[in-house]
Amino acid sequence: MINLFDKFPALIKVRDKLKLDNKKILLPILVCLVIICIDFSSVIKLQFRGIRSSSAKIIKLKQDLGILNKDLLSMQQNDGKQVVVKETKKIISRDQVSSLLQDISDMANKHEIKLMQITPSQEAKIKEKNGSQAKLLPVIITLNLSSDYHSLGRFINDLENTEVFLAVQEMKITRLGQDSLSQNVNLLLRTYVSKE
Repeated sequence: MINLFDKFPALIKVRDKLKLDNKKILLPILVCLVIICIDFSSVIKLQFRGIRSSSAKIIKLKQDLGILNKDLLSMQQNDGKQVVVKETKKIISRDQVSSLLQDISDMANKHEIKLMQITPSQEAKIKEKNGSQAKLLPVIITLNLSSDYHSLGRFINDLENTEVFLAVQEMKITRLGQDSLSQNVNLLLRTYVSKE
């Protein structure tokens, strides 16, 4: 290492001006090298990890941006054209009414609604214009329940989004005693069942 100073004349001039020997100059250089090694091993490794994690986020954002651009392009192409997606609801048979009532009860339990009574009733048979009997029979399901507004809204949304045709025909909400959060709700649901 002492021969290193002989190869760099500028270092020799600095050494001579400061009147330092080679060992005193080597000590600060070694300390600087140790600090650089420690910095490289700790701080720069953390920076590389940050760069790697941000590069993964950038890739994900680029993919999301590509999907967004495709969606925007398809929206622009469909601009002015109304695309109506018809969701078909199925009509159940008479035998499946009890299963539908159980599904309604399960939905009420899911939304923490207290279902006090559920009663199905058939309306009078509908005659078609030519005098023959209709193939579908209307069924009214009466629900008496106790709930708060938010749970009731989620419950009605689930009812109307089931695969079985169900429509809220009538609803009556009354306050339940002194409790302002809980209401007594009478709900009439209409569905149709096939004769077969």
